[in-house]
Amino acid sequence: MKAHWVGGDCWLGCGRTDVLVVWLGPLQWDGQHAPFMACVDCLNRLKAQALAYFMQRQPATNDEGSTITWPRTNEPMTSRARDRAATHAAPPRAAVPTRTGTA
Repeated sequence: MKAHWVGGDCWLGCGRTDVLVVWLGPLQWDGQHAPFMACVDCLNRLKAQALAYFMQRQPATNDEGSTITWPRTNEPMTSRARDRAATHAAPPRAAVPTRTGTA
């Protein structure tokens, strides 16, 4: 899937304005919708965070099917974080907005 980059404001954390951003999905709050956009730096940070999450929860395998071990933190997960991780459920996927008319 090819990303469509446009000029706009990053909503993911850096707060930069008038930069190239990509649409991540709709932000829904109190019955309202807004486009959730991210710049390349914030998107890369988010992807790295997701990769770290995936590596902690699902072991990777090599071509022979052997488990690849990755360095992990030696600190135990707190009970609060463990409870949050166990009860987290992703929200249902929203329909991708479509454009009508021509620009």
